[in-house]
Amino acid sequence: MRCAAITRAGGRCKSVATEGTYCWNHAPEKGEARKQRASRGGKTGGTGRPSGLSETGEAKRWIRALVAQLLKGEVERDVATACFMGLGTLARFIELERRIREQAREGRQRAEEKDQERFTKAFVVAGGTRADAHDAYRAKRNEEATLAARTADETARRAQHGVTLGKV
Repeated sequence: MRCAAITRAGGRCKSVATEGTYCWNHAPEKGEARKQRASRGGKTGGTGRPSGLSETGEAKRWIRALVAQLLKGEVERDVATACFMGLGTLARFIELERRIREQAREGRQRAEEKDQERFTKAFVVAGGTRADAHDAYRAKRNEEATLAARTADETARRAQHGVTLGKV
């Protein structure tokens, strides 16, 4: 049975009703759970993984709390020193992860530039101009991105409805 909710566009929700007459996204009793999940959304990276900024913010909170406890005499100096050493190690690993991500991004960018140059050379050899090659390459990349988005949408739709692609 389809969800009974009406979307902002004025149409009926296309999801399957799993919570009475509504899907999870529209069920009134799930409002608090949706709110909690949404609040976590900005604290993660693009695909749900923790971002370096959230780890950095967390480390800063630990440092502030530790300094306050140290000044109040709630934590012994030796313990605070060991904690700060651990936080220093954490900071080095956060920086290492950032550099690895940056190198991967630069590698993808270089590969994209090489791919575009090969495409341009082949296009020019076939009698086209560099400007036309650039436009054709962008069109090719847009088609690839559209296909990837459609594939992801179809996979998500199948997963939502419990359809999987198995071996026959």
